[in-house]
Amino acid sequence: MSIQYKRNRVAEDEIVEAFARSFTKHGYLGTSVNSIALELGIAKGSVSYYIGSKEAILYRVHLEGIREFTEMLREIADSPLPAEQRLRAAIHDSLRRVDPEAGPLFHLSKDTRYLKPEHQATIAKVKREYLGLFTRIIEEGIDSGVFQPQTNLKVIIFGILRFVGLVKDWYNPDEALSLPEIAETYWEFICRGLGYQVTRKECNPTISSFE
Repeated sequence: MSIQYKRNRVAEDEIVEAFARSFTKHGYLGTSVNSIALELGIAKGSVSYYIGSKEAILYRVHLEGIREFTEMLREIADSPLPAEQRLRAAIHDSLRRVDPEAGPLFHLSKDTRYLKPEHQATIAKVKREYLGLFTRIIEEGIDSGVFQPQTNLKVIIFGILRFVGLVKDWYNPDEALSLPEIAETYWEFICRGLGYQVTRKECNPTISSFE
C-alpha cells in the first residue's frame, strides 16, 4: 500500500526552518532527513530534492546566521558613535544570539565539525571578518585615547569574545537578569579592563539594540 503524504510540496524556506529547529533541539546527529519529512508531511525524497544533504543544510543555516551577525557588526563598526558606545552595541548584539528567537547560531557552533573542509573554510573566513571588525572598534578606541594601549591585544579580544560567548552555557531566561542587563554588566566590566570607566549615568540596562 502506498504512503499518503499530507502535502504534495512545501516551500524551501520551511524545510530550512524545520532543520534549524531540529538542529537546535536535537543536534546534528539527532536530526535526520526522514524526521524532517515526517514533521512536514512530505516525502523524504522531496526534502533531499530541495536541500541536497543534511550537511548542506547545516552549512547553509550556520553561514546565513554568522553572515547576518557579521553584517550587523559591520554597521556598528562603521557608525559615527564613540568607540566605547560601538563596543557597547557590539556586545549587546553578540548576546542577542543567545536568544532562541534570534536563530540557532550559538547552538550550531559545536556541530561545525561535521561540515566538509571547504565549508569549514568558508565559515572560518566569515568568522575572521567578524573578529576583524570587533578588533577595529577597540583599536580605534585606543587610537582616540578612549581605551588604554594593550599588550597582546589579539589575545585580549579572543578572551572578550569567549567571555561573551560562554553566556549561552549558563543563561536562563527565567532568572532575574535579562540579556540586555547582562550585556550592560559585561560592557562595564570589559571597559574597565580596557581603561575606560563607565559612569552611572551611562549605564542603561534597558538598551537592547543598536540604533
